[in-house]
Formats: sequence, C-alpha cells, structure tokens
Amino acid sequence: QKDCKTRYTIRQLHRSSGNRTWYGCIYAPNQRPKHISLQTDSKRVAELWLQKMTLAEIMPPSWKREFNDYPLEKAAQEYLLYVQSLHPGCTYKTYKSRIKPCVEFLRNQGCQNLRQITKGVVLKLVSSFPEHRRMTLHERFRSFRLWLRWCAQHYDMTEFNPCEGIVVRVPYDKECEESWSEQDIQRIIDASPSTLYKFFIALMGYAGLRLSEALNLRSEDIRSDTRE
Repeated sequence: QKDCKTRYTIRQLHRSSGNRTWYGCIYAPNQRPKHISLQTDSKRVAELWLQKMTLAEIMPPSWKREFNDYPLEKAAQEYLLYVQSLHPGCTYKTYKSRIKPCVEFLRNQGCQNLRQITKGVVLKLVSSFPEHRRMTLHERFRSFRLWLRWCAQHYDMTEFNPCEGIVVRVPYDKECEESWSEQDIQRIIDASPSTLYKFFIALMGYAGLRLSEALNLRSEDIRSDTRE
C-alpha cells in the first residue's frame, strides 16, 4: 500500500558551498517536494522543527489545524524575500509598501502568529486602509490576500484562508476620480524631450492607452474606414 502521509526531513542543502543553513524538506503525496529555509545553522533547532512537524502529522485534523502555525513577522520577512528573488525592482518595493503596514496593523491587534488572523481582524484591516483611489484599495487588499495564500501553501497550513468571502467594495464617485485635463496633457507633451515622447504621451493621453498597450499598438489595430 502506497504511503499517503506527508513526510518531513531536515538537510543542509548548500553545505558544499559553505552555507550551513538547515532546510525543512516536505514530501507530500502527489506533490513536488518543498524546501523551507529554517533560518538557522543549529542542528538542534532544526531537529525541534522536525519533531514539531512529525507530531503534527499524527494529530487529529482538528488539532493539527491549531498546531501548525507560523510567526507573523517571520512569515512577512520570508515572503518579501521570496518576492525580491523573483522581482527585485519596482514590484518588490510595491509589495513591501503594501505588506508592511498590514503586518504592523495585525501586530497592534495582538496577532503574533498567522492563525490569529481571523476574518474579523481582516475586516478591521480593510476598514483601516487610507482613503485612496478605488484601484489602490483593491490592489492593497489583493497583495495582502496573496501573501496569506502564499503562507498557507508554503507553511503547509491547511484550511487557512481568513480572507475567504471578503470583497472590497468602494463606492464609485466619478467627480472624485482622479484624471488629467486636456490642459494637463498638453503641458506634459510640451515638456517632453523629443518627438517620440510627445507622440507616445499624446497617444496614451487622448486614446486612453496604458504604456504597454501603446508600445504594442500595430497599424492593423487601426481601422482606416472609421478612424478607430
């Protein structure tokens, strides 16, 4: 009979290169192995992690959900390191600016571990978001939700989803929506350093295109008969 339980081991994956950091290795059925940095070079600390995970595996499901937890601050640090490894530029800075205030708010609410983040706490967090443009509020909550989803997968925290069912709804007020007037666009065009810049800014401003859309525009996208 094939083993259907998750197995755990500890290894120093990069010892040959001089890195003595211990990693927790998770082997779940029908899934690719996962390696989690334990942020320590102490074998004793790594063995304590292994004992904890092995004990959690033989617990009843209801006990396991409560037992398998992770420190809030450490989870945020490791997630930002993960984002930085993938997107070291503006994307990392954007996520950092969105996640860190959320972590500070959660800490002020008494949350020290991830499982202390309940749906009620998330609702309080959303209501504390500063009044910005509608898209900013949605993106801030989306970044927070992606972080918790990453934590649930990365730390093997089953059924951890405090954002479930929460939808950010911001009343749309067209009069308060930020937009540029034709005079604003013309001033930017006049201050552009070259004809190419003037062309793209005018194209984006008057056609309502994003930069990527303007760069990918082709002649076949324009209908000469209707001038659209």
